[in-house]
Amino acid sequence: VPAEWENMLIDPASPGTNVTAEVVVPAWSRRRVCGDLGSLDAAGKIVLAERGSCFFSDKAKVAEAAGAVGVIVYDDDSSTVVLKLLGLSAPGIPPNLRTFMVSHTEGLALRDRVRAGLRPFASLLSRPIVVRSAPD
Repeated sequence: VPAEWENMLIDPASPGTNVTAEVVVPAWSRRRVCGDLGSLDAAGKIVLAERGSCFFSDKAKVAEAAGAVGVIVYDDDSSTVVLKLLGLSAPGIPPNLRTFMVSHTEGLALRDRVRAGLRPFASLLSRPIVVRSAPD
């Protein structure tokens, strides 16, 4: 359900951008996706990353360099309010892949499904943001 302010920011006439791919999880020591992903095959997949240790945009750049098509960041504790779509925090050229955040509980559940060998897929949907005047 869109937030009431989205009508002023998101152009409803713009087509959505859809990325659907298998979700993969890095090794425990690389779970925050702040550096090399090691032997993880991320090409064409969505990387699940734990929040913390580096900027969200750094996580996206690491995943992008490994060939990923998206990133799902899960909160590192259960007390933070979750955002629908992340903004980039670090300066520089932004990565070219979808990056979303989910709650700690949702992230751990997804991680556990991957570790159990279930090969879950996710769809990351985003729409271009167009700033326009508020309705009269």
